[in-house]
Amino acid sequence: MRTFFKTAILIGLGASACGDDTDAPNETTTQAVSIDFAGQVAGADFSCAQTYDLGTAATPSQISDFKLYVSSVEMLKADGTAVPVTLENDGKWQDDSVTLLDFEDGTGACANGNPDLNLSVKGEVAKGEYTGVRFKLGVPFEHNHGDAATAPAPLNLVSMFWSWQGGYKFLRVDGKANEGGFRVHLGSTGCVMGSDDAIESCANENLPVVTLNDFNVATERVVVDAAALFAGVDMTPDMDNNSSVCMSTPDHTACNQVFPTLGLKFGTTPAGNQTVFSKANKP
Repeated sequence: MRTFFKTAILIGLGASACGDDTDAPNETTTQAVSIDFAGQVAGADFSCAQTYDLGTAATPSQISDFKLYVSSVEMLKADGTAVPVTLENDGKWQDDSVTLLDFEDGTGACANGNPDLNLSVKGEVAKGEYTGVRFKLGVPFEHNHGDAATAPAPLNLVSMFWSWQGGYKFLRVDGKANEGGFRVHLGSTGCVMGSDDAIESCANENLPVVTLNDFNVATERVVVDAAALFAGVDMTPDMDNNSSVCMSTPDHTACNQVFPTLGLKFGTTPAGNQTVFSKANKP
């Protein structure tokens, strides 16, 4: 009888041990990813204190604001497979749909800005080997026409919002060239309101897709070069002391030179190969 109970106890302990192995957590199937970005001007890291020669006339210029939204971020495998990145919702720079990148630090010409910077997109991606990155410049349509005053961060930045009819400024680069003001504000245009008083479509969503192949996320960063935006624009101020204004609307003729640098068409001007985004080694 004693032998029977001893055997039963041993069997019970063995079953318990097997149960522990079965209930053990599986090895994670994702990995953290941080994609670094750098705001630059003509290949040099952007500084609010620096004066740059911009445009076709090499006009002395200072940049006072330099921000953008990115979304639909994907890592690319060598065979071209795209794997989505799940963004880390940090309550400030990212939610589950967009990341706000901020390159101005509130000093010098950027005195109306703030000292906080964000130079990376952070999230999780399926485990694997990746050789490239792809993302959209801008805010997805379904998040682009709400109320910035009540939206969660990072869509609560009123300075990056036009109106509920136009939505957000996907890219904002402001400054002065010889004291003449210049602005590039990229966003959706030709938006149409439906019967429910909500925007149902936009004729020009203006959401360029950026693809960087042969990109090593561990050793390289994505460069956003403001000088490339103005490469074909004469920045000399006009009689009204405006240097160059491109706010995505049809009457802003500077957009004929700016949009192609982002890979976008503007009116009858065809889309070019984007030149604003590239890659460079991390410092």
